[in-house]
Amino acid sequence: MPRLDVWLTEQKLFSSRQVAKRAIRAGGVTVDGKLAKPSTWISGKEKILVNDRASNTPQGYSKLMAIESALDIQFVSPGILALDIGSSAGGFLTYLAEKGAKAIGLEFSGDFFIQLSAISEKYPDVSVLLCDAFEVDPMIICGPNELDLLLVDVTTNPDNTITLTKRFTPLLKRGGMIVVAMKIKPTSEELHILQDRLAELGYRDIQKVVLNQSRQEVHLIATHQ
Repeated sequence: MPRLDVWLTEQKLFSSRQVAKRAIRAGGVTVDGKLAKPSTWISGKEKILVNDRASNTPQGYSKLMAIESALDIQFVSPGILALDIGSSAGGFLTYLAEKGAKAIGLEFSGDFFIQLSAISEKYPDVSVLLCDAFEVDPMIICGPNELDLLLVDVTTNPDNTITLTKRFTPLLKRGGMIVVAMKIKPTSEELHILQDRLAELGYRDIQKVVLNQSRQEVHLIATHQ
């Protein structure tokens, strides 16, 4: 009997075991109607269903879907205005667009230009700026208190992530939500300090989501006061 992630790859439902694992952990695969783990052993007789979007979208799509699934509240809904800092290949933007949100993406690397251009062409309510989020004037994105959702997921240290959060928080409405990725181990003692620093920036009801215990990444979700 193979593992679920191995079986999915052998059946060519995913391009690699790593992609299959991400989709499983994001809730994109069910076995006999229930969520499973990549290590689940199967006989092949089970009813295995795969969410098509989980298999052919950038990693961020499954990640944002998994974060929403892990919470008691849904922070993406039709008509909201969201800012995605660190758009990379556009997974977050695609998820937002398919949920009916209006989204603005900021990305520094030109390596993702083709993917992001394709997404903005496909979805009229998505726009992308190739710029340095540490340097760009936040007020060219939108006016103060206009954002409903702020997403910050950049490959940098926690101090720089807090700096970005502070720069763009004035754009967020009171009651708006933030989802920020901290590149630290889930067991790090620094996590409590980072939660306190978010609180100092005016955030409350701070929750954490860990999608993979082996990765150096924790997502903090909070409401702007």
